[in-house]
Amino acid sequence: MTVASTKARTESDTLVAEATTLVAQPSRKSVTGAIELLGRATTTDPGNAVAFARLSAAHGDSKRYADVPQPTASARRWAAATRAYVLDPDNVIVLNNLAHSVVAEARDLNCAERILLRARRISPLDPDVNFGLSNLRGSRGEFKTAFADLATAIANADPAKRLALQYNSGRLYFMARDYRRVINDYAAVLEANPTNTRNWLAYFYRSLAFAAEGHYQQALAELNKLPPGSDGDAGAVANFARMQVLAGQRAVGEATLRLLLDRDLRGEHVVSYQIAAVYEALGNREETFRWLARYTDGVDGLCSWILWLRRDPRWDRVRDDPQFVAILAKARPSY
Repeated sequence: MTVASTKARTESDTLVAEATTLVAQPSRKSVTGAIELLGRATTTDPGNAVAFARLSAAHGDSKRYADVPQPTASARRWAAATRAYVLDPDNVIVLNNLAHSVVAEARDLNCAERILLRARRISPLDPDVNFGLSNLRGSRGEFKTAFADLATAIANADPAKRLALQYNSGRLYFMARDYRRVINDYAAVLEANPTNTRNWLAYFYRSLAFAAEGHYQQALAELNKLPPGSDGDAGAVANFARMQVLAGQRAVGEATLRLLLDRDLRGEHVVSYQIAAVYEALGNREETFRWLARYTDGVDGLCSWILWLRRDPRWDRVRDDPQFVAILAKARPSY
């Protein structure tokens, strides 16, 4: 293990803190900035395991927010994750990142669960570890346990982290088909945080829940409260297109979809999973399966949509199609 001076470690830790704050609101600028800061942190102190773990996570984000090619981002992510583990195999931050990396690179949920459980033995109430476990277990349909993990994560987080987890908790309840819970929980979050920059995420999940109940006009109305705009989050734009189609505005939805297809042609990041959902709403199975198959080529870790392919209500109409069954077999992480 490399032993750094106290000064070097302090300087490195400061850079890590700056990068962590920066990437809390991910964008092209913040992710590329965080990678630069974390690169300096690992150079300043090559023995700083947390710096390598944070660098690994930033590289994982780079394919979505900075248009870094999947193979490049994945190789960099894995190299930093394994380096962090070699340096400090008992660090909870390192283990949590390693679990995400194992899912992203090897799609092995059993291994990821073992890593997270080891991390939880070290720090039983760690919010990130418990949130990761809630996603993993929920994707297997173990919702009672997943809900308990999520509750533990939220209860033991600091205020900023707690709010972030609340904004990201809707997926679990949506996949459990508890649509009223999604709608009501986010109503409370929106009321308490009327100007938060993540409110689009609350409207995103509320729209999914309303649409799953068949209330398509209400679903679109949710998104119209804070529309993503033509250059907004790629997943949000795709969801907007889907709701326009479901609400009877097919031509408008197709025009919104074309904005994403143009982004893709320019080499910009799009969320293939969400584009597939638009084509499913349009009744175009060929394109639905083509975009879903494309999404299976890359997994983002325990937060990847692909983990939920078996449970996502949006695929109910195509679930028995042999092409969907084949994609599920290809995409499903190993247990």
